[in-house]
Amino acid sequence: MNPSDKRLFCMAAMSFAALWTCQPAAGGALTRLPFDEDFGAMAGRPDPVGCVSFEIAPPRANCGAVVKAEDFGFSVTNEMNGASIQSALAEAKRIGAAKVVLKPGIYRCFDKTGIIIDGFEDFVFDGAGAELVFRRPPRYPIEPSWDHDGSGANFVIHNCRRMKIGNMVTDWDSSTMPLATCAKVAAVHVDDADNDSYIDFELVGCGERHPYYGKAFPIQRTQPMTEDFRRFARGPNIWHGTYEGETGCKTLWLSPTRVRAYPFVEEPGIMRWQGPNRREFSPKLNRDAVRSHKVGDTVRIAHAYYGKGGFTLVSNEDFELHDVEIPSCFGHAVYVGGTQRNWRLRNVTVAPRDWRHPISSSADTIHFVRSHGNAIIDNLTVKLEQDDAINVHDRFTVVKKVAPRTLQIVLERGARYFRPGAGNAVELLDPGYNAIGWEGKYAGMEGETILVDRDLPAVNPEEGYYLLFDRTASSDGVIIRNCTFEDMEMRTLVNASNATIENCIFRRTNGDALRCIADYTLKWWAEGMGTTNVVVRNCIFENNCVRELVGSY
Repeated sequence: MNPSDKRLFCMAAMSFAALWTCQPAAGGALTRLPFDEDFGAMAGRPDPVGCVSFEIAPPRANCGAVVKAEDFGFSVTNEMNGASIQSALAEAKRIGAAKVVLKPGIYRCFDKTGIIIDGFEDFVFDGAGAELVFRRPPRYPIEPSWDHDGSGANFVIHNCRRMKIGNMVTDWDSSTMPLATCAKVAAVHVDDADNDSYIDFELVGCGERHPYYGKAFPIQRTQPMTEDFRRFARGPNIWHGTYEGETGCKTLWLSPTRVRAYPFVEEPGIMRWQGPNRREFSPKLNRDAVRSHKVGDTVRIAHAYYGKGGFTLVSNEDFELHDVEIPSCFGHAVYVGGTQRNWRLRNVTVAPRDWRHPISSSADTIHFVRSHGNAIIDNLTVKLEQDDAINVHDRFTVVKKVAPRTLQIVLERGARYFRPGAGNAVELLDPGYNAIGWEGKYAGMEGETILVDRDLPAVNPEEGYYLLFDRTASSDGVIIRNCTFEDMEMRTLVNASNATIENCIFRRTNGDALRCIADYTLKWWAEGMGTTNVVVRNCIFENNCVRELVGSY
């Protein structure tokens, strides 16, 4: 970031901090904010118009057959209905069918893998009101962060054109493998000895015996809730991990519904870490976490975060996901990647049905890794998810030059986090997002290095690194309308250009109701290539940033 950019950033930060910390003056008016000057209108910049309209082509009418999943073993008595649906899809592909249709009822999909829909054109997948309950074992003892690519989702849909899928409920088997549990703090004990301070949680809403009783009790995160467990509240939270297999801290079962937790204390033989996900554990954190809780506190204990997923959409065109309810989902509800283009999400609800199962998506609800743009999110409802409600961006990475045509990955997530396609156009920017005039093509990877097709600049920037963008990706062209984000855990991020957000409700969000940024860290993520031409209109913002601390950013 050049000095003038840094100055503008600091001024904006001070102004926002002042907005939250200044006391009202006489008559209720805000005190003067500490702007140095009024910059006024930006000369030469046109007024924003938002996203231009575009059409999403429906499946073309044809005389193809209708394949019924029930003819392939799809049944309420079957526990592996995913395989039955997969067989129906294989038959539809073989005969060129126009549709696969399910049947009303509640069906268990406890298969080892999700359902793959690949390479269909002019095709409809009609859930016909079916409720699919998923459960799958972990693919790894601990999921590597680089492999979190949506390939383990309930539905993996890629390379389809003019396709619709909808009219169904997809849920997770919380009776056997709950994603979160409601709890009350029954006791706290701060000990003089290191790592012996603990919190006793009484688990509620799980009957007489918690499904994990006698097994590992994963605590990836705890979040304060209201007494009825229907909303988030201010208060202490604990964050132990984000990937499947990270069990959190040392725990001890006291009864079938009571567990003792030692925050920030590792349990030998249980903790497994990888990459940048390792958390800091220490006696100080242990005592501080216990001291911050008091008897009677109500919390949501999350047992899951990233991993698996609901719907993975990769490289589809003229695609629609519609009329879907997701009461709970392990991981992202919808994950977007590849060359996904011209698609719509319509009438989708991601919200718990019952406070006893208090989490919807255990990670982001809608997460764009990258796409080729033109997306409509229409009439989406999000409530009680665990991460961002929407995160629209194109992923990039942070690098330094180590040879004339070789870049070393600096971002701790590693080379697999970036993964451009062979021959994709790439560009280097300085750390402040300024173009430096170098563009080339991606030529491959060797370990944690990236190869390019032409010589790199002579020296690294003063900060020692560049930003490397995949210029074939462009999530620009986004319409978000008629959506409700209520009791939202984090934020709605639209880190793309040419966007319209209209007729939406943002109510009681823990983090920013709406944020447009270009940002990165050297450890966790690099998301957002820049944002211009955004229109926000006819939206309601009510009681947002419920739990953000003044000065946190």
